[in-house]
Amino acid sequence: MILAKNIIPATFIKRPNRFLGYVELNGEEIPCFIPDPGRLKELLYKGKKVYLTSAKKEGRKTDFDLIAVEHDNLIVGIDSRVPNKHVLDLLHKNRLFKTKFDLRKSEFSYGNSRLDFYLKKGNEKYLLEVKGCNLVIEDIALFPDAPTIRGTRHVSELIEALKNNFISMIFFVIQRHDAIKFRPNEEMDPIFSKELKLAKEKGVIIKAMLNKIEIRENDLYINYLNEIDLDF
Repeated sequence: MILAKNIIPATFIKRPNRFLGYVELNGEEIPCFIPDPGRLKELLYKGKKVYLTSAKKEGRKTDFDLIAVEHDNLIVGIDSRVPNKHVLDLLHKNRLFKTKFDLRKSEFSYGNSRLDFYLKKGNEKYLLEVKGCNLVIEDIALFPDAPTIRGTRHVSELIEALKNNFISMIFFVIQRHDAIKFRPNEEMDPIFSKELKLAKEKGVIIKAMLNKIEIRENDLYINYLNEIDLDF
C-alpha cells in the first residue's frame, strides 16, 4: 500500500513536544507535525535522516508531516494513522484471513470505547482493535513505547466483549521489518502488559504483523510480510 507520494528527505533536529518536530531542510530549520504520540526516543534524535510529506492546508501551523525515519539501515514508519488504513486495505484484499469478512462498521462504539472495526462472518461477530508498533529492541517488537490508559481500556473492553458472544481480536502492526517476536512492554506500561496477558489467557486473538516500509521512485510504501511469534 502506498503511504505517501513525493516524500522529502530531511535531517531531524529536535522535538519540543509530542506532535511538533524541527528538521533541517534545504539549509533551513522547518517545523513539522509528528503523527505519533509515542516517545520515539530510540528513533528520533538529532542528526537522523527522516522523511516528510507535504501537508499544506489552511489553518495548519506546519506544512509537513514527519512520517518515517532511517534507523539501523532500514526505514521505520512513525505515522500512527497508518496501521488502521493498512489493516483496512488488507481486509479489502482478503489477505488477513482465509475467508472473507463483512466489514460492518469502523470506529464501533462498545462499552466506554470506540474500537476500530466491527466485522461479521456468517453469524459470527468480531471486534478488531489495531495498534501501531515501531519500537524494536534486540529483535523484539515492544508495545507501547509510552504509557497508554486508552490502550488498556481497549483491551479490557475486548475481554468483556467475549462474554457477549463477540470474537475479539487485537492486531499489532509493526512498521518495520527487523523483529522476530512481539511482547508487551512491561517496563514502560506494566498495567497494559498485565491486561494484554489476561486477554490472551481469556481467548482474545492477538496477532503481531511484520511489515516492510520502503521507498520506490520517491514514494513511500508499506508491505505486509507475515505474522511473528508472541513472546508472552
